[in-house]
Amino acid sequence: MNDVSQIFVLLLAFQLKQLLCDYPILPDFLLKRFHSNGIKAFILYSAFHAFITFTICLLLTNAEYPLALLMSLLDFSAGFALAMFRSHSSMIARFKPLDLDEFISASRKAKRQHRMYWTFFGIDQALHHMTHFSIIYILCLQGVVWMM
Repeated sequence: MNDVSQIFVLLLAFQLKQLLCDYPILPDFLLKRFHSNGIKAFILYSAFHAFITFTICLLLTNAEYPLALLMSLLDFSAGFALAMFRSHSSMIARFKPLDLDEFISASRKAKRQHRMYWTFFGIDQALHHMTHFSIIYILCLQGVVWMM
């Protein structure tokens, strides 16, 4: 596998991690706690993401345990900060997405809140991706992404 292929594999792995860990494979008990907006839920949510990052680093690179742990701590920190950002009443939590029927008859204010919800949601996801790109970059700098 050449350098570009290895980086592409890591990009795909982190994209899948973000997609799957945000809800489809998030344990039910965590989803229930997450919706209660407690800080313990944010810690558990971020730890779950960090564990998958740790696993990706160990399985798809030549990173040793300390570097994989450091990358998972970076992911944990970013994930926790973003979860706190999302839940803060002045940020995304105050906006409400609308379904199609609601949107058609919604007031201007409700439509503006709908757009703001999706804007903040997009920013949140972009920041997660930038965290993953940073992790891959650090792994490249450390010379551990080349498996073959």
